[in-house]
Amino acid sequence: MVILILDPYPTLRLGLKILLEEYLGYFQLNENSSVFEHFRNNPKPKADVIFVGVFGEVFTENNNHEIDLLRMSYPASKIILLMEKVNDSIILAGTRAGANGYVSRQSDPLEIIKHLGVC
Repeated sequence: MVILILDPYPTLRLGLKILLEEYLGYFQLNENSSVFEHFRNNPKPKADVIFVGVFGEVFTENNNHEIDLLRMSYPASKIILLMEKVNDSIILAGTRAGANGYVSRQSDPLEIIKHLGVC
Protein backbone atom coordinates (compact mmCIF):
# COMPACT_ATOMS: atom_id res chain seq x y z
CA MET A 1 0.00 0.00 0.00
CA VAL A 2 1.25 3.47 -0.90
CA ILE A 3 0.14 6.28 1.40
CA LEU A 4 0.62 9.98 0.79
CA ILE A 5 0.40 12.57 3.58
CA LEU A 6 0.15 16.21 2.51
CA ASP A 7 0.18 18.50 5.54
CA PRO A 8 2.43 21.42 6.50
CA TYR A 9 3.01 20.17 10.06
CA PRO A 10 5.94 17.73 10.34
CA THR A 11 4.83 16.58 13.80
CA LEU A 12 1.40 15.61 12.47
CA ARG A 13 2.97 13.74 9.55
CA LEU A 14 5.32 11.87 11.90
CA GLY A 15 2.50 10.98 14.31
CA LEU A 16 0.33 9.72 11.47
CA LYS A 17 3.25 7.67 10.12
CA ILE A 18 3.81 6.05 13.54
CA LEU A 19 0.11 5.28 13.88
CA LEU A 20 -0.02 3.73 10.41
CA GLU A 21 3.10 1.64 11.07
CA GLU A 22 1.51 0.25 14.22
CA TYR A 23 -1.61 -0.92 12.37
CA LEU A 24 -0.32 -1.68 8.88
CA GLY A 25 3.22 -2.86 9.38
CA TYR A 26 4.94 -2.22 6.09
CA PHE A 27 3.72 0.39 3.62
CA GLN A 28 5.33 2.93 1.35
CA LEU A 29 4.97 6.51 2.59
CA ASN A 30 5.41 9.71 0.67
CA GLU A 31 4.94 12.99 2.47
CA ASN A 32 5.15 16.66 1.65
CA SER A 33 4.05 19.94 3.18
CA SER A 34 1.52 20.66 0.41
CA VAL A 35 -0.10 19.32 -2.73
CA PHE A 36 1.99 21.64 -4.90
CA GLU A 37 5.22 20.64 -3.14
CA HIS A 38 4.32 16.99 -3.71
CA PHE A 39 3.92 17.42 -7.46
CA ARG A 40 7.12 19.48 -7.67
CA ASN A 41 9.08 16.68 -5.89
CA ASN A 42 7.33 13.65 -7.39
CA PRO A 43 6.89 13.85 -11.17
CA LYS A 44 5.48 10.30 -11.41
CA PRO A 45 3.27 10.01 -8.35
CA LYS A 46 1.65 6.87 -6.94
CA ALA A 47 -0.75 6.50 -4.01
CA ASP A 48 -3.56 4.29 -2.79
CA VAL A 49 -4.64 6.62 0.02
CA ILE A 50 -4.00 10.36 0.29
CA PHE A 51 -4.40 12.36 3.50
CA VAL A 52 -4.73 16.11 2.79
CA GLY A 53 -4.59 18.80 5.47
CA VAL A 54 -7.43 21.35 5.34
CA PHE A 55 -7.29 24.41 7.59
CA GLY A 56 -9.72 27.04 8.77
CA GLU A 57 -13.48 27.19 8.74
CA VAL A 58 -13.98 27.47 4.97
CA PHE A 59 -13.10 25.19 2.04
CA THR A 60 -11.27 27.71 -0.16
CA GLU A 61 -10.82 27.88 -3.92
CA ASN A 62 -7.22 26.78 -3.31
CA ASN A 63 -8.45 23.66 -1.46
CA ASN A 64 -10.78 22.94 -4.35
CA HIS A 65 -7.93 23.27 -6.85
CA GLU A 66 -5.71 20.94 -4.76
CA ILE A 67 -8.37 18.22 -4.64
CA ASP A 68 -8.96 18.63 -8.40
CA LEU A 69 -5.23 18.13 -9.06
CA LEU A 70 -5.11 15.08 -6.82
CA ARG A 71 -8.23 13.54 -8.36
CA MET A 72 -6.86 14.02 -11.90
CA SER A 73 -3.51 12.44 -10.97
CA TYR A 74 -4.96 9.74 -8.73
CA PRO A 75 -8.37 8.79 -10.12
CA ALA A 76 -8.53 5.49 -8.19
CA SER A 77 -7.02 6.73 -4.92
CA LYS A 78 -8.95 7.36 -1.74
CA ILE A 79 -8.60 11.06 -0.74
CA ILE A 80 -9.18 11.76 2.96
CA LEU A 81 -9.40 15.31 4.34
CA LEU A 82 -7.56 15.96 7.62
CA MET A 83 -9.49 18.72 9.38
CA GLU A 84 -9.01 20.65 12.62
CA LYS A 85 -12.56 19.78 13.63
CA VAL A 86 -15.60 18.40 11.87
CA ASN A 87 -17.17 21.12 9.75
CA ASP A 88 -20.17 20.21 7.59
CA SER A 89 -19.58 22.93 4.97
CA ILE A 90 -15.96 21.79 4.46
CA ILE A 91 -17.03 18.15 4.27
CA LEU A 92 -19.69 18.95 1.65
CA ALA A 93 -17.36 21.14 -0.44
CA GLY A 94 -14.52 18.61 -0.16
CA THR A 95 -16.77 15.75 -1.21
CA ARG A 96 -18.02 17.73 -4.18
CA ALA A 97 -14.41 18.43 -5.14
CA GLY A 98 -13.61 14.71 -5.13
CA ALA A 99 -12.59 13.76 -1.59
CA ASN A 100 -13.78 10.36 -0.38
CA GLY A 101 -13.94 11.12 3.31
CA TYR A 102 -12.65 13.11 6.23
CA VAL A 103 -11.21 12.73 9.69
CA SER A 104 -10.69 15.29 12.43
CA ARG A 105 -7.19 15.69 13.79
CA GLN A 106 -8.86 15.25 17.18
CA SER A 107 -10.51 11.92 16.27
CA ASP A 108 -9.75 8.57 17.79
CA PRO A 109 -6.81 7.06 15.87
CA LEU A 110 -8.95 4.10 14.83
CA GLU A 111 -11.07 6.46 12.72
CA ILE A 112 -8.04 7.02 10.51
CA ILE A 113 -7.37 3.28 10.27
CA LYS A 114 -11.03 2.64 9.30
CA HIS A 115 -10.57 4.82 6.22
CA LEU A 116 -7.87 2.42 5.05
CA GLY A 117 -10.26 -0.51 5.23
CA VAL A 118 -7.97 -2.58 7.45
CA CYS A 119 -9.97 -2.43 10.67
